[in-house]
Amino acid sequence: MSGNDDMMYVGQLFRAGADESDAVIAWGDNASSPAGPDHLRFLFMGSGLEGFETMRLTGDGFYGIGDFNTAGVQPDERLDVLNRTIRARAIPVGTTYQAPDADDDKLLVVRSDGRFNWRDASTLGSCDWLVNAQEHVVTAYSGMPCVPDDGSGVGIGLSSPKAKLDVYYTGAINHSLSGNLATNSQYRNTSGGRGILGNAATLLSNQFAGGFFYGVHGQSGNAETSYGVYGDAAITATSPSIANEVIGVLGTANGNSKATSAIGVKGKALGGITNTYAMWSEGSQFSTTTGTWTTSDAQLKQNVEPQVGAMDLLRELRPSTYTFRTEEFQFLQLADGLQHGLIAQEVEAVLPELVRTVYRPADIDSTGTAVTPSMEMKAVNYEMLIPIMIAAIKEQDEQIVALREALASCCENPANGDSRLLTDPEGDLDKAMEGDERSLHIQPNPFTERTTLHYRLERSGRMQLLANSADGKSLKVLQEASLEAGAYQFNWETGDLTAGMYYVTLLLDGEPIVKKAVKVAR
Repeated sequence: MSGNDDMMYVGQLFRAGADESDAVIAWGDNASSPAGPDHLRFLFMGSGLEGFETMRLTGDGFYGIGDFNTAGVQPDERLDVLNRTIRARAIPVGTTYQAPDADDDKLLVVRSDGRFNWRDASTLGSCDWLVNAQEHVVTAYSGMPCVPDDGSGVGIGLSSPKAKLDVYYTGAINHSLSGNLATNSQYRNTSGGRGILGNAATLLSNQFAGGFFYGVHGQSGNAETSYGVYGDAAITATSPSIANEVIGVLGTANGNSKATSAIGVKGKALGGITNTYAMWSEGSQFSTTTGTWTTSDAQLKQNVEPQVGAMDLLRELRPSTYTFRTEEFQFLQLADGLQHGLIAQEVEAVLPELVRTVYRPADIDSTGTAVTPSMEMKAVNYEMLIPIMIAAIKEQDEQIVALREALASCCENPANGDSRLLTDPEGDLDKAMEGDERSLHIQPNPFTERTTLHYRLERSGRMQLLANSADGKSLKVLQEASLEAGAYQFNWETGDLTAGMYYVTLLLDGEPIVKKAVKVAR
């Protein structure tokens, strides 16, 4: 067939000298200009001169499937599917259909322009996320069929993750998300790392943002035991070295002189029926400051009355020494060694407002099993004892002042005063001075500014009168002389001495007699 300077041939093509022949459909293009392109087209003649094109072959060897005539384009690949797709109803299993070079890690992919390519499986991004047999979407674990494994990171919102899971978001939309995020960070060296790192801040360093930023925000509820944030740090390695610190929760706040308050850890608890604690500690506490601060502002108080009968209350209390049953109650982290304190039940009988019953819930493991039992125990607020002790000291001080005044009055007028306050009553002094034995008496005693030392020597000799402080230190030699046997007295002016207890010693040839002397303030 020929026409328009072109030809087509349908027939047999054989090779000379060989019993070989092929069935041939051939078409040719002339060499004149402009020439072609001329195609081999398969048309269904349903309507119109052109009919409906189902396939065409180009002189370049490109095979197109579809109505390229209507589309106005030419096939430009060996197989060019204009629309729809390719369907394989059955893919044979075996080595015949392996990837090039028998490389099982090569996959057939489709580019964005529709072309099919071979691609190494290790470079295929979609292989980073897999759906396993339990229909979990997983990635970056040991033994993955692709390159990413447990040493790789996962970044969401950024291309260079700095952690096993690094989520970065700078948008202004407030997304409300719910669900669980669990991390398990295990490192192959000693460089350390973080299980979860939360970082919330403004993009600019020279301004504050309104509202709140939470580095980590934990919420939980509607469970028998709910923890908003749970921190659990433990040493499980068998290394012989000693770790520096194990801290369940570490809070650091630095206002850099730009914040009114800087609080490392702040706890708020509300709504407990019998026990509500912003902070609960099982174990001792430590503070580098002078102590804790307690709310005591007058504007927060009402029904304020002076403390009375404080000394009587303290007399009812029984301070004790004891040791805790640490082996039986290991989960409470009780202190070791000898303790000093009060028994809560005894305090409750005297000051019930200082004692409360504390309920400690059981510790539950992940299976719901109680690993430690729940229990109730008594607790004492030792801090509330401080104002009671201050009031008792003031009551005692008032009593001491009254006794001093009574002593001073008695010492200045012993004849009319209460002789029971005197350490050396006058009757005893007269009897002692009438004898022939050595004696020493101080009259009056107690005294204020002056007193008289009455002494008797049973023989002649070298005598000394010495004054000593309450701790035994020598103050002065009051009198020193060689005397005959007989009765003597010495007037002792004590204006240079402070109120307190003293000792007076009478020496005769080194042999002592000691008496106690008490000076009281006027």
